[in-house]
Amino acid sequence: MLWEVACADGERHPREANLLRRIGGLLYVSGVDRGEARKRVLRRMGLPDERGL
Repeated sequence: MLWEVACADGERHPREANLLRRIGGLLYVSGVDRGEARKRVLRRMGLPDERGL
């Protein structure tokens, strides 16, 4: 759900991506699971999957 909020404006910002990585780490969500969640949201919203964000 956090990725949906971060991508709600249709743009991706490095600071938002960094914040979500940090929050995911604090919640003990694995990097793989965080990445898959991000990809699912981007596909659903029709946004490009740009590496590094």
